[in-house]
Amino acid sequence: MVGLTCGAGTSTFLRMKFPFQFPLAVGSAFLLSFNGHAQPDVPEQIRTLGIRPRQDLITTATSEQVILSPTNRLELFNGNNLDGFTFTSRNTNTPVSETWTVTNGVIHCSGKTIGYLRTEKKFRDYKLTVEWRFVKLAPKLDNTGVLVHMQLPDKVWPMCVQNQGKSGRQGDLFVMSGAECKEHEGKDANTPVALRGEPNENAIGEWNTNVTLCASAEVKAIINGKTLNEITGCTVSSGFIGIQSEGAEFEIRKMFLEPVK
Repeated sequence: MVGLTCGAGTSTFLRMKFPFQFPLAVGSAFLLSFNGHAQPDVPEQIRTLGIRPRQDLITTATSEQVILSPTNRLELFNGNNLDGFTFTSRNTNTPVSETWTVTNGVIHCSGKTIGYLRTEKKFRDYKLTVEWRFVKLAPKLDNTGVLVHMQLPDKVWPMCVQNQGKSGRQGDLFVMSGAECKEHEGKDANTPVALRGEPNENAIGEWNTNVTLCASAEVKAIINGKTLNEITGCTVSSGFIGIQSEGAEFEIRKMFLEPVK
């Protein structure tokens, strides 16, 4: 389904949705998914949807919101297509396929439009691993980022925390669009919590492992096995997960969640 949405006080943006399995919880006692089977202990209004409990995720939920926490490894990118993701862009006239594609089991971002892809599901308390590499770089075409705890409405940019993906600065942490943390208090909104020590990125064209560890109100940035940053007291601690398109041409071969240990 493709549609145009306009957020109040923001520019118009593009959203595209793909088929996905959407979990639904009633209170904190159920974790259900649309798969064609009803459970006898589920309320009547839920049984009519044809759903059954799942065991690979746990939820925190209200009637308006479902937030998932992984109990096992959970692949966000299935290696074949972009099912389970939705897209937001400043340029409503550019097809999604000109920026985001999947070829030979790898997500390719051209960086042509400013925006992001994000999950259709919300998560909290997880270890997020993204394996990516820059295809090529040029001045002002060297930027991307991993977005966690993303909040609605979709816009460029939403309230969230960013694990910086800019070449040479991976490990900086940004609190964006009104989000805040203890280490950022008193700083300008466009100033990151800077990475600690030297960058730990591989050469252009080589794969990097970007890990974002989200536990309650804390976020850690781990680049190629080295912890480079940590923020605490975050005012957002759950939400969607996304990847920025911000000029750089890059590829992603893996994107998955694991439980926080």
